[in-house]
Amino acid sequence: MKRSALPLLLAAAGLSTGVEPAQAEPPPEQEAPPAALLALIPAGQELLAWARADLNLDGRPDIVFILQPNGSHPYDDPDRGEQPRPLVVALGGADGRLREANRNPGLVRCQNCGGTWPEPFDSLSARRGSFSLSHYGGSRWRWSDAWTFTWDPNRRDWLLSRHSEGADTADEGHLLRQRRRGVHFGSLRLHQVNGDTFLTEQVWRHAPAPRARRDPQRD
Repeated sequence: MKRSALPLLLAAAGLSTGVEPAQAEPPPEQEAPPAALLALIPAGQELLAWARADLNLDGRPDIVFILQPNGSHPYDDPDRGEQPRPLVVALGGADGRLREANRNPGLVRCQNCGGTWPEPFDSLSARRGSFSLSHYGGSRWRWSDAWTFTWDPNRRDWLLSRHSEGADTADEGHLLRQRRRGVHFGSLRLHQVNGDTFLTEQVWRHAPAPRARRDPQRD
């Protein structure tokens, strides 16, 4: 994942200790967003994060990225902090330009949607033929979710291939439950996945209950 050089809030530690959120400086090795990506950002929007890979298996680099309103900071502006943050896939062409291929307007949680820990966005990553988004929020008791989309050459679209949800427990740490396409849900295209109703409306009712496993990275 590459977070843009534009403003990003990375104040997790500060929030957990009661320290006022601070705006973090990008690391020295931070790669600047390419010009082709910047050309796709509309007025009034900025990059939250981006990642590059050959997402449709055509041999050219593509980019998946997340947009948010300019100057978004939790608590500072409730109206701005609760605005949608679209997840966008742009494909690279032979001319070096990027062209939007698909988007999901609401899968990325809003900046004030993390509970006491306001910023729920955790990571965006990409690899050949797939990309993943994750959230992490809550307060003393934390929750998480993650979504992985994989390119389907027959449908020529990215389908949800894996979803996981997690929650802290008193005795076993952070437990994850993972669901997979074909076992727990059908062929859901990127733009069809609804994070708010996925578990109640898009997961098959007859699907087996996913087994819980401990996530040592969240303990």
